[in-house]
Amino acid sequence: MSDKSDSGSLGHRPTADDVRSVLDAETAIKRKVDGFRADLAESVAEEQARAHRIEHRTSDRLSRLHARCDQSMEEQIARMQASAELPQIQPDESDRKSLRDAVAELAARLTGAADG
Repeated sequence: MSDKSDSGSLGHRPTADDVRSVLDAETAIKRKVDGFRADLAESVAEEQARAHRIEHRTSDRLSRLHARCDQSMEEQIARMQASAELPQIQPDESDRKSLRDAVAELAARLTGAADG
């Protein structure tokens, strides 16, 4: 009941050429998948390298920025300290006598000795 014109029916037995054709198609698909995987792996490696370069540049930039900020703060602190410093006054003998007299008068007022 089976003849060659009935090759589309369920009862058809695959020939060696049919099997070879399926195997060839499977091999071609496998090659394409392997090629896609290789392309993808290459793209991932390129993007990882690019990300590493960006990370390195960013780290360098942040380090330089941090150093500039530190330097700027040190300069500002030095300027503020310089502007806040009082001039060094060296009292002479008359200044010392005036201070002693003022201290004695204040002590007398605080102890009540000035009243009396």
